[in-house]
Parts: sequence; structure tokens; C-alpha cells
Amino acid sequence: MNPHILFVDDDAKLCEILALYFEAKDFTVTTAGSPQAAQELLGKTRFDLAILDVNLNGESGLDLLDFSKTVCPDLPVIMFTGLDVDESLVKQTLRGRAEGIIPKTGSLAGLVSAVRWHLAKSTPSMTN
Repeated sequence: MNPHILFVDDDAKLCEILALYFEAKDFTVTTAGSPQAAQELLGKTRFDLAILDVNLNGESGLDLLDFSKTVCPDLPVIMFTGLDVDESLVKQTLRGRAEGIIPKTGSLAGLVSAVRWHLAKSTPSMTN
């Protein structure tokens, strides 16, 4: 069974591109374009990992991180951002119990590697 990833970003094109890329790497991907849509999905679907945008059309991805950790405390979450990753943002994401933060300017291969690493860490029997 392929790992199921929730990808939340208000950029529909980015969601589509990342979903296609991850699906080609044997992941199942569900996307959400808003915190509200993501909250609904988190309440009814089991995910192996979530990737959340820090800035969701003026709403805070960090608030969504808090919600996700309340509903699914063991769900690994990676924050994804187009903002400058400074010390304050890193501290906020770690304080919110995210596994880390990755800039959108990074490589897709690097994002997939991070996802696989966090999945393997949270599920030792994972072979992908």
C-alpha cells in the first residue's frame, strides 16, 4: 500500500504538480486548498504524513499544524514555505511539533527524500 500524503497549499497549480510528482514516486496524494478543507479531511481520512503551507491565503498554516496535532498527534507534518526560513519561523514550526520546514525553492527530489525519511522514522517497517 502506498503512503498517503496530505498536501495543503492555496496554489492549485502547485498542488497539482506535486500530486503528480509524488504519485509517480508511488505515493497516494490528497490535496486541500484551504485550512477548512484540510481540517475536514484530517477528521475523516487516515494520512501517513502531511505537508502544510505556512501561509494559506492569509491564514496561518501554523494554526492548521496545531489542529492537525490535536486531531492526529502522531501524524508527521512538514511545513512548506515560500517565505524566508528564519530562526523565528523554525522555532514556531518546531514548537508546533512539526518535523521540520522546507522552502518551496528547494528541489522536488529533496522534498521526496525528506518525506521518505520522516515516514521511515515514524514507521520503521516502511520500505519506500
